Amino acid sequence: MNKKNLIIVIVVAAAVLGYIIYAVINRPSAPAQNEEAQTDDTVASTTLDAVATTTVATSTKPATTAVKKTITQPGTASKGYTDALKTYAGYKFQFVNCRATPTSMVVKKGQRFLLDNRDNRSHKFAVGGRTYTVAGYGYAIVSSYQLGANNLTCDGGGSARVNVEP
Repeated sequence: MNKKNLIIVIVVAAAVLGYIIYAVINRPSAPAQNEEAQTDDTVASTTLDAVATTTVATSTKPATTAVKKTITQPGTASKGYTDALKTYAGYKFQFVNCRATPTSMVVKKGQRFLLDNRDNRSHKFAVGGRTYTVAGYGYAIVSSYQLGANNLTCDGGGSARVNVEP
């Protein structure tokens, strides 16, 4: 093998090795039932029921939330989304342009509620010390254990309030 071909082989091998390392480091974790969530949860574009799972965070801090992953195109609704709307009727914040409806809600400590993103792009929601990235037309089922008035923000701006009672 001449020197030019050897250099090409080394460069290609290094590129392949670099890609493999990148793919392994950035590979989403496989969700599992009853797995504890990470601090920054992402709601992705697949239909999946999971209890508190994440696809992007590397923190191992336990969370107290359940995450429901789905994607729904405008004008359509998946069975999971429709079921979530029924299950969490009365415990739902719906967001359009990062504006929540309703603007406040009272829940018991640990009560689950729905964050419903009706925009076509993802938003980052924060409540009770936890952050959730919800895909466009996606939703997350979360709960808060931090007693008192908790601000619910969308992309860092104030949007609603969750009052958590014992």
